[in-house]
Amino acid sequence: MDLEFSQRVELRPAPRIVPEQIFSARLLQMPAQELEAFLRAEFQENPALLMEESEPAPDEPEPLDDDWEPSMANEQESEDPFRAVARPETLAESLASQYRILYPPRDWPVGLDIIESLEPDGYFREDMLDAADRHALSVPEFEAYLARVQALEPAGIAARDLRECLLLQAARQPEAPPIALHLLSEDAWPLFVRRDVEPLARQSGADAACVEEAMAWVRANLRPYPAEAERPEFEALAPRARPRVQPDVILRIHEGDIRVECPGLTRIRLGVDAWYNRLYERVRRMRGVALPADARHVVDHVDRARLVARAVDMRGQTLYRVAKHVTDAQRQLVLRGPRFAKPYTQKEVAAAVGLHESTVCRAVQGKLVQLPDGETVTFDYFFDAALPAREMVAEIIGHEDSSRPLNDGQIAEEMARRGVSIARRTVAKYRDQLHILPRELRRAASAPPIDRSGARH
Repeated sequence: MDLEFSQRVELRPAPRIVPEQIFSARLLQMPAQELEAFLRAEFQENPALLMEESEPAPDEPEPLDDDWEPSMANEQESEDPFRAVARPETLAESLASQYRILYPPRDWPVGLDIIESLEPDGYFREDMLDAADRHALSVPEFEAYLARVQALEPAGIAARDLRECLLLQAARQPEAPPIALHLLSEDAWPLFVRRDVEPLARQSGADAACVEEAMAWVRANLRPYPAEAERPEFEALAPRARPRVQPDVILRIHEGDIRVECPGLTRIRLGVDAWYNRLYERVRRMRGVALPADARHVVDHVDRARLVARAVDMRGQTLYRVAKHVTDAQRQLVLRGPRFAKPYTQKEVAAAVGLHESTVCRAVQGKLVQLPDGETVTFDYFFDAALPAREMVAEIIGHEDSSRPLNDGQIAEEMARRGVSIARRTVAKYRDQLHILPRELRRAASAPPIDRSGARH
């Protein structure tokens, strides 16, 4: 059999990505607050850009009358006696102060970023590879910075999981039983969670009584949530003001239907200043003539203003199309809750609305959606196939007997009785994502204290 090979050159048109498309893709990826900051910066730098707001910003104070004059009476009427009370220092502020004292300024950017990334319970749950890549560091280099934050007070702060949190606390307590550190090691942790005393005794070389004493010490002296002890007293009665979250999409129920609103489409309107537009038309008629500097200034700024206006308009239309389709596809999820979510992917959205999958990915990335009940979620909420199962895990644990909590295998069996087949390890993963403690630690948290004689109070 003879094989013949030949070569030929064939010219095919290739898609050409123009700067306008790159700019539009960049704006499409911006969340609402980042886009607003970008537009305000553009408005300050470009005199040809016209930006109008349909309503005043909620935090903007009302303008004063021209004839208003301050008076002592007004000051006395508006005086608040609690205004002189010092605001308690937040945990993040305390950690930042400690870090600045202990480490040189060249180490501040990474360490302070870790502190800002801590969750309210004090854990650091960001992916290590992503966090290291953000600072152009290797994972071991980033772990060295994380260890510095973990050395701050309170003990256990910036832990990546429950085991590490308890181990960081135990390592700082001189009265800790020597075997306690072994119980919190990676090898012994699964046995400790299951309270397998005999295997732990064989593994550690200690007798069963020492193991049980160390386990009781861990449950009595260590905290699963290190940030809890640092919250100021009576904070629940006077919670701090939280920064206003600006959603990109708002869902409302109107006459039994779901209405999709994109506030950015109506709140800020962009255009070109009329005076600059007239100058621009006059300059454009000067074809074939070298433009002076002032004429080039007009052309550059008007072209830039038009580019920004078109890109923002395209962003709004794309975001609305995607949000409307996703909402229609996940109608039961919006109306009835997470238990009624169905598997759905960005690829399916792209095929349905006639957009490229990368465009849909940019449209939903980092965007916030306000649900009809007021809760604000990211778009990932609508593409989370595990959402119903995770919600069922939370519901089962929420209704368990606190004195006899269920283990992961029993939760899996209960879910199987409800028609959801799931492995025990998957239950453990979902429970960890929900920030729910293992069975033994849930039982320890609900158990009454034990005195030295062993009698319960």
